[in-house]
Amino acid sequence: MGSTITDGTGRTGTLSRAGGAVDEFISGVKDQALEMKEQYVDEGWNKTREFVRANPGKAIMISAAVGMLLGSLLVRRR
Repeated sequence: MGSTITDGTGRTGTLSRAGGAVDEFISGVKDQALEMKEQYVDEGWNKTREFVRANPGKAIMISAAVGMLLGSLLVRRR
């Protein structure tokens, strides 16, 4: 039922088979990307938690500095 193509040598193939293969490949790549993203996010979150537990004072100071920086960048100047 798919469209047929000819490569000039008399051989024909179907576009639907090629499209299906491409869709399957893309789906596999998406799945792998999601797994890697979840792995790196979880790893980063765990390292952050470990740092905060080991250095609560530094974590508070870093948070305050980032908050002040963002506040100064976002405040409207008149």
